[in-house]
Amino acid sequence: MKFHTLIVWGIVLSTLSFSVVWAVTFSGFVYPDSGVDSKKMNITLKLGDAWVDPYIGHLGEDFIGDPGESIYAIADGVVKIVKDWPNCPKSLNHGWGPVLIIEHELEGENVFETKDTFITDNTQVNPKKVYSQYGHIQNILVKEEESVKKGQKIGEIGHVCNYSLDHLHFELKDEQGFNDDLFNGAGRGYSGVAQYAPHRYSPSKFIELNKNLIVGETELENIDIFSEPKQSWWQKTKNFFGNLFDREDVRQDVEGEKIEEKSEEKHEVVYDADIINEREEFDVLPDQEIEIKVRVKNIGTIDWARSDVSLNITTPTEQNKQFKHSSWLTSLRPALLDQSYVGNDQEGTFSFFIKTPDEVGEYVFQALIVKTGEWVQIGNEIFTAHINVLHDTDDDVAVEEALVGEALEPPKNGIEKDSGKKILDNIKDVVKTVKEKTEDVIENVVDVVKNIPTYFGGGGGGSSTPASDVEDVEEEVIVDVTSPTQPTVVINLSESATSTLYMSWQSSDDQSDIIYYDVEYRVGENEWSQILTHVTTTEYMYEIINHGNHNIRVRAFDEVENSSDWSISEVDIVTDWLKDIVINEVAWMGIAREEGCDYDEWVELYNPGETDISLDGWAFEVAYDDYGYTAVLQGNIEAGGYYLIGKYEDVILNKKSDSVFVEGTDFLDTGARLVLWNSELEKVDETDQSAGWFAGSMDETYRTMERIDPIVSGNNVENWKTNESIRYDVRSYCGQVYGSPGQDNDHNWYLNDIADNYIFNASSTLVLSSEHSPYIFGHDVTVPENYTVSIDPGVTLLGVDKNSSFIVEGLIDAKGDENNRIVFTSIHDINNDVESQPGDWQNIIIKNSGVFEGSFVDFFYGGNTYRYDSCTTCGANQVIRNEGGNINLKNILFENIFIDEEIGNDDAYVWSSGGELILYDSIFSGGQRGLVTQSNVDISAVGLTFLGFSSSTYPVELGNSMPVVWKDNTFTSNTLNMARISVTELEEDYTIENGSNFLFTNLNVSLSTTLTIKPGARLYLSSYGMLNVYGSLDVVGMIDNPVYITSPGRFGGIYFSSATGNLSHVNISNGGSFRNRSTFPMHSMSSAMVWSKNSEVLFDSCSIMESRRPGDTVRIEGGNTVFRDCILGWKNPYDKTYLSWEDNGIWTKYSTLHLDNVTFKRMNYAVQMYKDYQFTYENMRHSNFENMFYSLNAKKWFPSDLFSSL
Repeated sequence: MKFHTLIVWGIVLSTLSFSVVWAVTFSGFVYPDSGVDSKKMNITLKLGDAWVDPYIGHLGEDFIGDPGESIYAIADGVVKIVKDWPNCPKSLNHGWGPVLIIEHELEGENVFETKDTFITDNTQVNPKKVYSQYGHIQNILVKEEESVKKGQKIGEIGHVCNYSLDHLHFELKDEQGFNDDLFNGAGRGYSGVAQYAPHRYSPSKFIELNKNLIVGETELENIDIFSEPKQSWWQKTKNFFGNLFDREDVRQDVEGEKIEEKSEEKHEVVYDADIINEREEFDVLPDQEIEIKVRVKNIGTIDWARSDVSLNITTPTEQNKQFKHSSWLTSLRPALLDQSYVGNDQEGTFSFFIKTPDEVGEYVFQALIVKTGEWVQIGNEIFTAHINVLHDTDDDVAVEEALVGEALEPPKNGIEKDSGKKILDNIKDVVKTVKEKTEDVIENVVDVVKNIPTYFGGGGGGSSTPASDVEDVEEEVIVDVTSPTQPTVVINLSESATSTLYMSWQSSDDQSDIIYYDVEYRVGENEWSQILTHVTTTEYMYEIINHGNHNIRVRAFDEVENSSDWSISEVDIVTDWLKDIVINEVAWMGIAREEGCDYDEWVELYNPGETDISLDGWAFEVAYDDYGYTAVLQGNIEAGGYYLIGKYEDVILNKKSDSVFVEGTDFLDTGARLVLWNSELEKVDETDQSAGWFAGSMDETYRTMERIDPIVSGNNVENWKTNESIRYDVRSYCGQVYGSPGQDNDHNWYLNDIADNYIFNASSTLVLSSEHSPYIFGHDVTVPENYTVSIDPGVTLLGVDKNSSFIVEGLIDAKGDENNRIVFTSIHDINNDVESQPGDWQNIIIKNSGVFEGSFVDFFYGGNTYRYDSCTTCGANQVIRNEGGNINLKNILFENIFIDEEIGNDDAYVWSSGGELILYDSIFSGGQRGLVTQSNVDISAVGLTFLGFSSSTYPVELGNSMPVVWKDNTFTSNTLNMARISVTELEEDYTIENGSNFLFTNLNVSLSTTLTIKPGARLYLSSYGMLNVYGSLDVVGMIDNPVYITSPGRFGGIYFSSATGNLSHVNISNGGSFRNRSTFPMHSMSSAMVWSKNSEVLFDSCSIMESRRPGDTVRIEGGNTVFRDCILGWKNPYDKTYLSWEDNGIWTKYSTLHLDNVTFKRMNYAVQMYKDYQFTYENMRHSNFENMFYSLNAKKWFPSDLFSSL
C-alpha cells in the first residue's frame, strides 16, 4: 500500500493507490456435442423417457451423431472415471461401452442452479458438486484425476453398441448418483439402475441454467490510481499555470491536440468516456421518483450517435434493479443519450428517473456506459448515486461533506477478500471531493489572474506595479456582422448498410474561427425534423426509414449567431436496409387465449441468401416510444434457414429457441418497432409498427403475423399477412401454434383438423392454391359434410407418414390441367432425406355423403395397410376407398402402391362398395390390383390402361353388377390381361364394348334378354365356365377387329337353348372342358365347345377352334344352324391315346344345317348327321377338308353320300 502526497497551493492531498484483480475459478458450461453454449446435434431420448421398461426412465440425453465426431468437456473439472468397456451387453440392461465421468465443483458458498431440471424427489437440490458422464464413445483423450477445461476435446462418438443410431449418451448426476456408479454403473460397464432416473438432472436444462455461471476470487494489487494515460486534472492545472504568464495560445494547443487525435482516428477506432459527475448524493423520501442526469464526455476517437451508447446498471443487478422506473428501456438499461449526436471531445447527458425504496436506509445505485449491441463498457468509470432514504419528519438533514486533507486509515485487521472494492470506492470518493474543492480554488485563482495586467520586459522576467498606478487602455471594438457562407452539402448512400445516409457539409467565415451547424431532415411537405443542433462537426451518419426519397438541409452560424441561409440537398436518395437477415414472422399476440399462453411470444428471423451467417454479436431490439428491450443473438443461421427468438427456450415444443428475450419482457398488443442490428451496429432490417401491428389475429385462434416477401420492405403494410395455416409438428404447451416457426411462411401448410384450423370462405370452401404448394397432410384429414376443399392446378400434397389419409364427407375438387398436374405423394419426394417407398402414406376415404372429383391428378406411393371396421386383422392396401360416395376421376395416374402379401383380398388403387364410380383416360401401373368394386356400384370406365400387374390375381375385380359403361380399356403386360366380373345372370340387355376383357365364371343370358358384343371385345370364361344363352346373343365383330370368346384355361362351352344367335367375325377357342358327362348341357357321349338345342343360330366369318379332344366342336339338336365362311377344328395333329377316340366337327340330329364355304381341319368326321335332318351346302370343295385323318370320303362325313357332288 502506497500514499501519494500532492501539494497544490498549500492544500495537502493524501491518496491511496491499488487495484482489484478478479481471478476466475469456474467459467460456466457448454454443450458436449459442440464445445460452445449451443448444441449442434439432435436429441432423441431425454431424461425420464421410457425405453427398456415403462417404469425405468432414461438416465440422460442421447445426442445423435456420426462415429468420430468430437465430444467436449462441458465445464472445468477433474476426470474421475475412465473405462474402456469393449461392448454393450443387452443382457445387462444395456451398457456404456467406453465411458468417462468428470467432476465439477464450485468453491466457497456457491451452488449450481437446478430448478425444474430433475424428475425424482431424491435428487440433490442446488448442489456444490455435479458429475457429467459421456457414454458410447471412442478415442478417449484424458485420464483419471486429470484436470480438464470447459470446451476441451475429451473423445469422440463411437460405434460400439450396435444401436440403430450412433450417439453420445450424456448424463448429469449428483454425488449420490456418482457413488452408485462406482458399484453398478459406469464402474461395471452397464447402467445398473432399475428406477425412474434417480439422482439425475436434465442435461440441457441444467446447462442453460448454469452456462453463464462465473465464479472467482478478489485480490488486491498495488497500482497508481492516477496512472491513466489521459491527462489528469492536476496536469491540466499545472499546464495552465505554466503557460499563464508566458501568454501561450491555449486554443492553438487544444486545436493541435484535436488535429492529432483526428489523425490517429484513421488508424484506430476507440470508444472512451469520462463520467463528469461520477458521484452524486440524494436525500429522499420513501417511494419517491427522482430524476438523475449523468454528465459524460466523449474522449474516444469516434463520434457517438444516440443508438451507439446506452447507460446500463452494474452488477450486482438485483441491487440496482430495485430502483427500476417504468420509463427505463429495460430492467437493465435506464436510458439512451439525451442528444442525437455527441462528437469527439463533446459532452452529453443521460437523463432518467429512479424509484426510491420503501424502507428508510442508505442505498447505492450504480451504472456504467456501454456500447450498444456489444454490451461492453465504454471507459472505466462507474456512476455512483448514494441514496439516503429519510423519515418523512426529517425535513432538514445535514449533509456530511468530506474534509480536504482528512486522513485515511487502513483496516486494522488487513484487507478482507470482499472489501477491496469498498475501500477503493471510499478512496475514490474522497479523492473526488478533494479534486472538486481544488478545482473551485483554481477557478477563483484564474478569475483573479485574468484581471492582473501583465507587462513584457527584457529577458524572460516580468514586473508589476500596484493596480492604482496602471492606466486603463481602451481598445477598439470590432462588431462581427458577417454570416458564414451557405454550406455545401454532400449526401451519399452507405455501401455497407443501405439504411444509412453519409452526409457532410462545409462553410466558411472570415470573421469567426468557430462555425456551428444545424442539420434537419425532411419529414413532410415543408416539414423538417432536427438531427443536429449547434454542432461544430461537419459530417454525420443518419439512419432513416427505408423506401422513400430523403432530403437534408444545413445552415451555418458563428459565435455571435450570424446565420446563413438553409442549404438543401438536391439529390433524392431511395434507401433500404441490408436485409441479409430479415424479420420474417412475429407472434406478438402469444399462442392462445388461455392464461399464460398469451405471453408465449416469439419472433422468427430468415436468411434469404445463399451463405450461412454468424449472428454472434447481433441484437434484436423491440422499441416503444419511451422504452424498449433487446435480445442478444448468437450462433449461426444457415442459408435459407430460420432463427427463433422465443419468450422462453421451449415456447415451441420440439424446437428450442435459438435465443431468448430478456426475462419479463413482452410485446404490447398496440404495436412496436422491431429492429435487427448486426455486430457492426448496422441496421439490417426494421419494421416500424408502433402505430399498430400490420397483421396477426387475436380472434378465436391466435394467428401470427407473417412476412410475404423478404425482399420487400418490412415497413410496407402490404408485405405482411395474418397466418392462414398450421405446420406439422409445431405445437406448444398451449396446444396448436397458428404460425410457421422455423418453416416457410407460404408453403408446407399442414392439413389437419381443417375445419378448426383453417379459414373457409363464405361458401364453406378452402382453396389450396399453387402459391402455397406443397401441402402436408396428416392422419384422417376430414373434409366435413357441406364443406369443399378445392385444389388448384400444380398443387402437390405430401403424406407426412404412413398413416396420412383423407376422410371425405363433403367435396374434394381437384382440378389440374395437362401442364400443371395435381400430385398426392410421399413427403420424401420433396425432402429427399430418404428414398420414397410404396406405402409412405395411406389412403383417401370417400364416405357415403362424400364426393371426390379430380382431373389430371397423380397418386404415388400410397396404400399403406388400412385397418377397417375396428378389426385388428381386417386390412387392405388401397389408395382411394369409396364407401358409398361419388367419385369422378379423369386423366389420373396411379403408381407405386404398397403390396402386403399377407392381406391381398381387397388391395387396389381404387376400391368401391356402393355409390358411383366414373373413371376416364387413366393409368393404373403395377401392384396387386388396379380396381376392385363390390356390390351395388354404378361404374363407368373408359380409356383406362392397366399395366404391369404381375401378381396371380386379376388387375380388375368388378363384383356382381355389370358396369354402366366399360369400353376402350387396355390391359398390357399383366399376368392376366382381363377384368373378372362376378355377374352370373344377365336380366337386362347389355352391350360389351371394345376393350372390355371381361372374365365370367358363368354367364346366363336370360329369356328376352340380348347380350351384344362389339368389335374388339374379349369375353373370357373361367375353367369349366358356361355362356348359357336363353335369350339372344349378337356378336358383331369386324374383319380387322374381331370378337374373342375364350378362356385363360379351358372353359366349358356356349349353349344356345331355344335361343337365337347371330355371331359374325368371332373367334371361339379353348372350350369343351367339363368335369364329367353329367355336366354336359345336353345328353351326349362326347363333349363339345358349342351346343345348340332348338335354336336359330348363324355363324358368319367365325373361327371355332381348339375344343377339348377327343370330342366334337359343335353339337346340335333341333333348330336351324348356318355356318358361312367359318373354320372348325384344330391347328395341330392329335396323338390319340386310343384309336377309337374321334375328333369331329359338327354332330347333329333332328335339325337343319347349311354350310357355305366352311373349312374343317385335323379331324375324323367333318359332319355327322342323324335322324330327321335336313342338310344343304354351297361353295364346298375338297380343299375345305384339310388334314383329315382318313382319305376316304366315307370317313370324312356321315352318311357317306352327304356331299354327293364331291
